[in-house]
Amino acid sequence: MIRLVLIYLTVLSRFRQGAGVWLLCLAILPFSLGYSQESKVERARPMMGTMVEITVFRDTSSPKEIKAGREPEEEAIELAFQAISRVDGLMSNYKADSQLSLINQQAGRDYVRVAPEVLKVINMAIGIAELSGGAFDITVAPLVQLWGFHKKSGHMPPEEEIHKLLPLVNYKNILIDQEKNRVKLKLPGMAIDLGGIAKGYAVDRAIEVLKNNGIQRALVNAGGDLFALGHPPTRKFWHLGIRHPFVPDRVVSTLQVRDQAVATSGNYENFFVLNGKRYSHILDPKTGQPIQGIA
Repeated sequence: MIRLVLIYLTVLSRFRQGAGVWLLCLAILPFSLGYSQESKVERARPMMGTMVEITVFRDTSSPKEIKAGREPEEEAIELAFQAISRVDGLMSNYKADSQLSLINQQAGRDYVRVAPEVLKVINMAIGIAELSGGAFDITVAPLVQLWGFHKKSGHMPPEEEIHKLLPLVNYKNILIDQEKNRVKLKLPGMAIDLGGIAKGYAVDRAIEVLKNNGIQRALVNAGGDLFALGHPPTRKFWHLGIRHPFVPDRVVSTLQVRDQAVATSGNYENFFVLNGKRYSHILDPKTGQPIQGIA
């Protein structure tokens, strides 16, 4: 499984919700594929703070058993949505009863026993933090909250407040008890935000469910975190269009992917402008400031 990650800042700004020629985020270019619309099943639901879209193609080579009044593809899509919902229920920092919220509530106090999936994602996030030299750090949550980006109501906080929170941002202060599946945040006031990794994990789980239910051609897109399984009929690849970050009707690039993941983010969906300068939700964990420039 190959994960294709695009990281553009400012101009093509770490696309989070780059969209295709039509209205779908990172959408298939339907005019170029030439497949029968009757073979395609598409469903979309608001989940994890975005619109999750699942597209699958029917296997028309043989008749399939109808289960619970639904065709196999419909049943597989429903199970895939359930898998995404489970991840959201465990890892959302907007739900007070999620395991992630419980970890944050116990910061500086006690360990919290978590599901294997939560431990796996946190371990993955720590690994990415180490590989990136701390540029990706899930303990940035206090800063995200200070800037107001978690509620999409960004504003400029006092400089002293930013410096006050910087000591709380350090992935090395996430304590893991691997044997007992427990997690603890070392310092009071620390908090984890899995927004940069949980959606991708949820997409992977949805693809796993689809494959386990006999689906060989599918596209799962969670607001820019996407996996393309197999390829559409009559084509060797899925063709995806990426919307220009500042000109919604313009496509700046196209991708051809198969059995690959694409993760995107951008500074043009969640930002504010002050004195002519744009401040985005993508923060530098080391400075506490929104990123600037190209990466």
